[in-house]
Amino acid sequence: MPLISVIIPVHNRANLVNKAVASVLSQTLADFELIIVDDGSTDDIAGAISKFPDSRIRLLVHDANRGASAARNSGIIAARGHYCAFLDSDDYWLPGKLERQIAFMRKDGTAYPISCTHYHLSTDYHPQGEIRKQPCALTFHHMLYGCTAGPGSTLIVERRFLHDIGLYNADLPRLEDWDLLLRAARRTPIHILREPLSIVHFVDSKISYNIIRKCCQHIRSQFSSVGLTLGQRAILASTIENELAAAAYRNQRFGLAVLHFLKSLLLMPRRDGSYFVRVATAIWRDVMRSRPLTSRSQRGLDREGSP
Repeated sequence: MPLISVIIPVHNRANLVNKAVASVLSQTLADFELIIVDDGSTDDIAGAISKFPDSRIRLLVHDANRGASAARNSGIIAARGHYCAFLDSDDYWLPGKLERQIAFMRKDGTAYPISCTHYHLSTDYHPQGEIRKQPCALTFHHMLYGCTAGPGSTLIVERRFLHDIGLYNADLPRLEDWDLLLRAARRTPIHILREPLSIVHFVDSKISYNIIRKCCQHIRSQFSSVGLTLGQRAILASTIENELAAAAYRNQRFGLAVLHFLKSLLLMPRRDGSYFVRVATAIWRDVMRSRPLTSRSQRGLDREGSP
């Protein structure tokens, strides 16, 4: 049996998945199987990966799109390795990622059942190559502030531990990573290898505000009744309001976004200054992206109206 089962869920990314696959096959630790789960794609995923004639690759196919959580769960159920390692189809690993992280999880006679790493984050709102850093270990208290560990491409976890805490919640189209790590952190801290070993691309897709609200309701009902202190309840509620503010903003419901943002501040007014910098930077970049298009449109109207 392989030591590690690497799981890549993919949906309609035949043009991107090859980079992820290549980064796995070039790892210095070779004792793995690679399970690619085609989640009902309409493009040619099988053809895209056919250029890698490697017996360690297994392709699972969903007849219809069931979502990233269901795809990861199919990979976990089919996995044979002692560990499961996850990689999103538009991300990739740096050389040595698997070897370093497994050594970290087994160092000094310890046996961490779950770990993540630092990572390079690439989005429209962050400088290319920004390193997202975490504490040495994420406790349940840390996780109440939200999911910033990039587990879609940094997480390695013992397969048995995954089955113990329950797999990904396939009913959550968003916040499924947060839900999983909250359940994990109730059992044990999530140890962090403080090296950036993954490149994570985040595309801020405009998912329905109502869908995010339902996911937040699940998180609230699932974890508000697990013996939280008043302070922890406030942290969780503030994080949820922050998620709702972001969802409303993405859907251009700006008044609702401001309302959720203010609620978040009222629940947890003491914030690190970088939080406000990130919010202001995101809004400013959106404004600057929209200005050239507006200017060009106006110039076109001016030309059409001129004699």
